[in-house]
Amino acid sequence: MKIPEYTSLEEKGYSLNVKTPAKTFEQYQCIVDADVFDEWYEMHKKKSDLFFRGVKDAKYKNFTSAQRLYFTQDYHNVGPSELIQAQIDEMRKVHEDIFSQYCKSMGMPCTDLFLMSCSQHHKNGISPLLDFTSHLDTALFFMCYGTQSPTSGIGDSNVLDINNFVSLYSFSRKKQYSLQNICNALVESIKTEAIESSVEKEHIIKLSKELKKIKNQEHIANIFREKIIVFFSYPNLHNALYQLVDYSPILVENKPLKIKIIDYETEAKFTISNLNIVAQHGCFLYHDKGISPLEKGLSCVDIHKSLIPYIVNKYLKPKHIDESLLY
Repeated sequence: MKIPEYTSLEEKGYSLNVKTPAKTFEQYQCIVDADVFDEWYEMHKKKSDLFFRGVKDAKYKNFTSAQRLYFTQDYHNVGPSELIQAQIDEMRKVHEDIFSQYCKSMGMPCTDLFLMSCSQHHKNGISPLLDFTSHLDTALFFMCYGTQSPTSGIGDSNVLDINNFVSLYSFSRKKQYSLQNICNALVESIKTEAIESSVEKEHIIKLSKELKKIKNQEHIANIFREKIIVFFSYPNLHNALYQLVDYSPILVENKPLKIKIIDYETEAKFTISNLNIVAQHGCFLYHDKGISPLEKGLSCVDIHKSLIPYIVNKYLKPKHIDESLLY
């Protein structure tokens, strides 16, 4: 089975009537002129709450590696979620559970999400994660890197052929559900559960009365931290995603989770890090919606491939943004 693709710019939202809202995305724009791109770039580089994803062909839909495997291997009775769980199970067996040994040596938990992060950046790995970056120029590099010249020419009759375009997707942190949001909800849930438990209730009451005694606060924080880490197994994440009232992918950033209990704040050491993620200012959107591509919450700008040399020479080369910097 072939991986589904967009067949035209119109399918993505292009219209000669610029007042027509995007059909699929939050916002949609088509750029064929260098001046228009410069204007777009200047406006977006100043927005610190945006994350970007560069794709070298506008016809490609935002499928995860697990979804792509589902399509290319013609699975009928096994969905992407089953493929992901099988991958995680296998990773925990590799070289006598080398991933757990590595995490232990680094003083961090070996969660399923960490394993999915490792799998995402392995050439044969699969995951429900899609790469984004907080660095606009990094996304431009991945959009331009390996992109071929327009296959349909650049004349007026071919200018709007989707094969002549690359894509740059973006989303706003303010509009995106995050792993921290889930953590906050879990803390509230654990608080409620703790108050209903006589043993835990005693700890909570004692903590409330003795806020200045760090030892007691840390004891409660450790209970919360352990329960939150246990939650981040793949089945729990998968179920949490489908329990959201209005489906939204989950923003996963490379930083610890903050846990606030009454007026005491601590962190859960929780990492998805590797050298590529750090170099690329990377993060993930966790997308686990069956076999549907990720479109919800994203904005899209499609850029004509004839502008690639201009973008590389003006925005990337002067800043030395290339393979050696990002890999």
